[in-house]
Amino acid sequence: MSPASEQPKQQPLWSRLRASTARCAQALSQALPAPVVRTGRSLGQRLLRFWRMFTPDGEQLAKNQNLDESTNFAPLVRYVCLAIVFALLFIGLAHHIYNLQITRHQELSLEAQKLYTRMAVQQAQRGKIYDLAGNLLAGNIAIQNVYAEPKRFSKKNYHAITKLLADTLQLDYNELDRRFQSIQKHEHLKVCIKDFVDLQAAHHIVNAALPGVTIEYSQKASGLFKVIFRPTQAGRHRQDVVNILARILDLTAEDIDNQILRAFNRPSEIVVKRHVDYSVAHQLKTIAEKKRYRGIRIEEGYLRNYPHDRQLANLIGFLDHDGKGVSGIEALFDAQMQPTPGTIQFERDGRNRMIPQSVTTMSEPENGTDVYLTITLPIQQIVEEELQQMVATHKPKRAYAIMMNPKTGAIMALAQYPSFNPNDRSTMTNGAIIQPHAFLMGFEPGSIMKGISIAAVMEQRPIELGDVFYCERGAWRYGGRTLHDSSGSRFEDLTVLEIVKKSSNIGTAKIALETEEKDFYQHLLDFGFGRRTGVGFIPARGEPVFFRNESHGRLPGIERWSKVSITRIPIGQGILCTPMQMVQAYGALANHGIMMQPYIVAKTVTGDVSRFSSPQVKGQPIQPETARKITLALKEVTTKGGTGTRAAVPGFEVAGKTGTAQKWISDPSLKAKGYYSHREYVSSFIGYVPADNPEFVLLVTADTPSAGSHYGGTVAGPVFSKIAERTLRFLQIAPTIDTLAPPALTTSAGTAIINP
Repeated sequence: MSPASEQPKQQPLWSRLRASTARCAQALSQALPAPVVRTGRSLGQRLLRFWRMFTPDGEQLAKNQNLDESTNFAPLVRYVCLAIVFALLFIGLAHHIYNLQITRHQELSLEAQKLYTRMAVQQAQRGKIYDLAGNLLAGNIAIQNVYAEPKRFSKKNYHAITKLLADTLQLDYNELDRRFQSIQKHEHLKVCIKDFVDLQAAHHIVNAALPGVTIEYSQKASGLFKVIFRPTQAGRHRQDVVNILARILDLTAEDIDNQILRAFNRPSEIVVKRHVDYSVAHQLKTIAEKKRYRGIRIEEGYLRNYPHDRQLANLIGFLDHDGKGVSGIEALFDAQMQPTPGTIQFERDGRNRMIPQSVTTMSEPENGTDVYLTITLPIQQIVEEELQQMVATHKPKRAYAIMMNPKTGAIMALAQYPSFNPNDRSTMTNGAIIQPHAFLMGFEPGSIMKGISIAAVMEQRPIELGDVFYCERGAWRYGGRTLHDSSGSRFEDLTVLEIVKKSSNIGTAKIALETEEKDFYQHLLDFGFGRRTGVGFIPARGEPVFFRNESHGRLPGIERWSKVSITRIPIGQGILCTPMQMVQAYGALANHGIMMQPYIVAKTVTGDVSRFSSPQVKGQPIQPETARKITLALKEVTTKGGTGTRAAVPGFEVAGKTGTAQKWISDPSLKAKGYYSHREYVSSFIGYVPADNPEFVLLVTADTPSAGSHYGGTVAGPVFSKIAERTLRFLQIAPTIDTLAPPALTTSAGTAIINP
C-alpha cells in the first residue's frame, strides 16, 4: 500500500483538509491556461504559493507535481468557498460591531436610554400668605390630580379604562365617555394658523365667513390679531378653507395642512378629576399598572387652602382652576408666588414601575415666594366681628372697615361686607363681592370730608378755631342753589371748632370760601384725592408692587368746577374717593401733617432672601401746627353735644368725624342727570386714637343701611368705639385720660377750659 493511500487513516481531518486543498490548488494551477493571469503566473500557482505561506504540508505537496488524476476536488472547492463566505461575514460583522461600539456609540446609547428611562416632574408649592406675626392665611394641601389621554387608550381596553375611571372616581360613565369621544374626534381642536395679522387681512377673513375660522386679538402685540381654525367645524369644506386662508395670509396650503396635522398628533390630555384623595388615587394607579392600561396619569399637586375662610377673603383673593391668582394678593403677587417644579430621571422595570435606586435629581423644585402682610390677625378678627354685628343690626348693602398705622402707613386690618369663602366656590356667584372694594370702589364721603377741607383752608389762611361764621339758621342761598344743614339744625353763629363738632354744612362751605378755588383744589391733590394711593408692597430697594386696578376716585378738574363746587366739595359732595384714600388723608392729620405711603405687604421671602417694606413719606399737605388745631376740633366731635358721642372710647381721647352722605341717584331724564336721595345714605365714622399720639386711624362705613338709623354717628360710631377699645386693649395701650374726672368745658369761642 502506497503512503498516499495510508495518509487519510493516519492523519486527522484538519491535516487531510489542508493536504486536499493543496492538491486542489496544484490541480487548478495545471488546468488553467497561463493567459488567465496578468503576471505570467497561473492562478493555480498563486494558490499554491499562498497556501505554502500558511501550512508546511502545502510546501511538501507542492514539490509533488504528479497528482492523482482520480482525486475528487469538489468537496474541497466547496470548503474553500464556504471559508471565503465565512471570512466575508466575519469581516462584515466586525465592521458592524465597530460601527455600533465606536462610531455610533453615543447616538445609540441615547436611543437605548430613552427606552428604559423616564423624566418626571417634582411639584413645588405655591408661595404662602401670612399675617405680620407669621399666622398662616393661605397655604397648600397635598392632593392628587387624575389625567387621561384618550388617544393612548387601546381599542380593546377603551371601555374598561373608562369604566375604571368612572367607578373609582365616582363619575358618570356616560359623561366621561362623551368627554373622551370628544377628544378622540378632535371636536374642540383649534389651531393658531397665524399670529400678528394686520387689520386688513383680519377684515378679509371676517368677510369671507369661513366655517371654523375665528379672529382673536393677539396677546403678543397690540393692534394685531391671530387667526384660529377649528378643522372639525369646517367639515367637508376644510380644504377649501385652507386654500382661502393660504391666499389671504400669504402662506401655502401645505404649510397650513402641516400645522393641522401637527395639532391632530399633539397629546390631548384632559383633567379627569382634581383633588382626589390619596388612597383613591393609589388604588387607581395600582389597578392601571397591574392591567397595563396606558393613557392614565396621576400627578401629585397642591390644593390652595384658606384656614380662616371668609376672613380677609377680599384682600387675599383666590386662585382659578389652573392655580393662577384671580384677585387680591393672590393676583397681585401671582408671578412671584408661582412655584418652579423640579425634574427627576429614573429607570423603569419590565412592568413600567420606577426603580427607586435609579432616581437622579436633574433640578430641584423651588417653592414660590411667601408674602407677609401688615395685617395683625387678632385685630383683623376684632374688626370683622364688630363689622358683622353692624351688618346684622343695620343691614347695609355694603360695609367697610380699614385700620392703618398713621406713623408708618401699614394697614393693620381690612374688612369688607359682603364677602365670600375662597374654600367654597358656591359663595362666588356674584363677581361684585370678590374684589377688594376698599381700593376699587369710590363713594361720596359726606361730612367726614370736612376735617380735611377745614385743615386745607387753615393751612392757607390765618383761620383760628375761635373764629366765628354765621350759619344762616340752617339754609343758605349761594350760586343760585340752597345749601341746608342737617334736618332741624338752625345754627347761627358758630366757631370753627363748633362747626366741626356740630358738622355744619353751611359753616364748612363759608370757611372754604375764605380761600381760592385753585389753592383749595391743589390741597385736595396734596392729600391724595383724585390719585391712586399705590397701596401694595413698597420695598426699600426695587420696584414697588401695587394694585394696578385701584381706583383714582374722582376729583373734577378745576376747569370743570361750577360756581357752587367750592361750597359742595368741602362737605363731601361732588367728589368720589375710595375708603383707602380717606384713611390716607386722615393719616396726615394724625401724623402731624406728614402723609405716609400706605402699604399692605410687610415683606416677601424667596428661599433665604427676604425683602422688607420700608415706610416712606408721601408728602406733607399741612404743617404740624395745622394738624394740632384740626385735631383739637376733631376731639370735640365725640364729646357732649358733638355728632359722634357714641364713637367715644373710655379712657382715651378720640379725634374723629361723622359722615352721613346722601347717595347720588342717576336719572338721565333729569337735567342734572340725577339727584341726591333722601332715603339712601352712606354712614361713616373716621378717627384716630389716642388723639395726641395715635396708634391707628380707623374708618367704618355702612353703605345704604336699611334698618334703624342712617346717621354716621349712630350706625358707624358705636362700631368704631368697640373696635378701637378692643384693639387698644390688645395692643396694651394705657388709658390717656381719667374716666372718673369731669369733662372739659368749652367756651363759645372754642377755648377749652381744662379742669384742674
